Amino acid sequence: TVLHFLDKFAQNRSLRILDIGCGSGGVMQEVLKRGHNVVGVDISGEMLKEARETTKIYPGNATYILGDIERIPLPGNSFDVVICVGVLQFLQNDKKAVAEMRRVLKTGGIVILTLPNIFRISNWLDPYYYVNRGLKFLFYKIYTEKNSAKSLKPEDFGTNDTFKSQRYYYGQLRGLFNSNGLYEIETAGVGFGPMTFWRREFF
Repeated sequence: TVLHFLDKFAQNRSLRILDIGCGSGGVMQEVLKRGHNVVGVDISGEMLKEARETTKIYPGNATYILGDIERIPLPGNSFDVVICVGVLQFLQNDKKAVAEMRRVLKTGGIVILTLPNIFRISNWLDPYYYVNRGLKFLFYKIYTEKNSAKSLKPEDFGTNDTFKSQRYYYGQLRGLFNSNGLYEIETAGVGFGPMTFWRREFF
């Protein structure tokens, strides 16, 4: 879906693209295949090492920078497209992140981002989601509240162990986007099926 939106905007042009929170470089690789110039930024050095390995056959068009989405170490008005996949839900302050994405985006450019939906249709009728996962979440919430002195460190994003993930309802961040000069062009829902009952697919 991300690549569909990118192709639709690019229309066979070569663009300068920022993949913020690039992780192991999966999206970067697909973008590079299309002939774009990509800067991958991630807070984890381990993830950047993986991204270099994933994209090593495209060394001329890829740049890798260790950095934080809340303080992107790049000049403003620099990119035609900003891609942000699976990042905002792990932040303590998404306001700074949205402002930074807008700062580095060129006028007329687009941001392509993903947000997890709190109303996952596939879970509505599944007691596993409410009982088993609910109890685990409650325990996790109590435990982390009692042990919340330490904040996330860059290495946590390499091990993928200690994330605190939030979910959003549709349109929840629209006001934040608009206040930063970002306006919704198109939205797509992904990963909404199949329906399950105790994790077994039935529809």
